[in-house]
Amino acid sequence: MACLLIILLVWALTTFGYSFIDSNPWLWFLWVPLGLITTILLFVFWIYCIILPIFYRINPNNKFKIFYTVHIMKFINLLSGVRVKVEGKENLTKEKKVLYVSNHKSQLDPMIIYEAMGNKGPSVAAKSDLWKVKPLVPFLKSFRILKINRSSDREAAKSIVEGIKFMKEGNGVLIFTEGGIKTREVEQMVSIKPGAYKLALKSEAVIQPMAIFGASKICNHKWYHPFITVTVRILPAIPYEEYKDLTTHELAWKVLNIVNANFEHEGKYVIEEEN
Repeated sequence: MACLLIILLVWALTTFGYSFIDSNPWLWFLWVPLGLITTILLFVFWIYCIILPIFYRINPNNKFKIFYTVHIMKFINLLSGVRVKVEGKENLTKEKKVLYVSNHKSQLDPMIIYEAMGNKGPSVAAKSDLWKVKPLVPFLKSFRILKINRSSDREAAKSIVEGIKFMKEGNGVLIFTEGGIKTREVEQMVSIKPGAYKLALKSEAVIQPMAIFGASKICNHKWYHPFITVTVRILPAIPYEEYKDLTTHELAWKVLNIVNANFEHEGKYVIEEEN
């Protein structure tokens, strides 16, 4: 909301500034869109030339970085017509070395979870295809996004090693272990990639399971429809001591069962298991 208010204020000021060129009331149909275009350009300049270079140089756990990012995520969710509700916030671990795991039903899920966690600021594991979108690359680098190359086992293993090192430094990582959005027919997790849990086992991190309700409706949401309420339920964290003797497959099934237990109203879905 703060970002939206600032943008509206800048739009009003730039429009008013253009009116000094000619105060003829009939020209306001020109000054208003010009003011909007100028505001958008200023916003892009502010993000790419000021904010992202600063974010690239500071620690992922920096409070300013987290605060600013949370408000950007809230703004994106607001523009997308999504209202985020949080349950179980008392379960959010205070540890910094954490693997956050959730079901995955929309492209907005990372932003939704980021807003739900408030003062926590994990990095996100994302597919390597995002690096092909050039305007996104500065964002990906500035927020230390972990690149996962699913088309190459060698590159995927390299990404896991980098992720383990990153987490050992005391950072959190959000990963969707289904390996993408498999279906929106149900909310529960329907696929697992056990290899992703090496991040937790090798770094001895806490695992923070979460369940998202309502995200499957976002893809069909129209801008003129009412807001969609998406609920993020933060589940009790799993300490390293509780899972250290499990294999990655056993750990993957353990987390999946914990998350899916929150969707008792849905019928059982066939679970796909991959490496």
